[in-house]
Amino acid sequence: MRYLLAVLCAALLCGCNHLDGIFGSSEDAELYTDRAQYGSDEAITLTLANRANEKLGYNLCSSTLEEHRGGKWQVSALQAGWVCTAALYLLDPDQQASFIFDFATPRPAGRYRFRSTLFFNGSAERLELTTNEFRVR
Repeated sequence: MRYLLAVLCAALLCGCNHLDGIFGSSEDAELYTDRAQYGSDEAITLTLANRANEKLGYNLCSSTLEEHRGGKWQVSALQAGWVCTAALYLLDPDQQASFIFDFATPRPAGRYRFRSTLFFNGSAERLELTTNEFRVR
């Protein structure tokens, strides 16, 4: 039984050939906001650029907003109440997709970023990216 578990774990790890891109920009994709600073009530445009040689599955609406508090990144309470479809869209190589986040309530001043999970060509292989840090004043 232990042998089977070890083989299964090794197979899963070997299948993750895009691990370099986890938590940041990678050679396969880039996730970024349109500006580095926003007013508390301004909309934020999030853009995904596919640099891979295959389609990427994504849903930018389901991205997680994080804020820097207490010396670490945490999911923002502002995310409560967001409504998104459960759709997974496909982005062709060398294409971009954008989504505009228009918050219902003003955001407090602070440091923020978005985190999004992407999938390679409909497979279970994932790539998790974070945007640039941005400030709300």
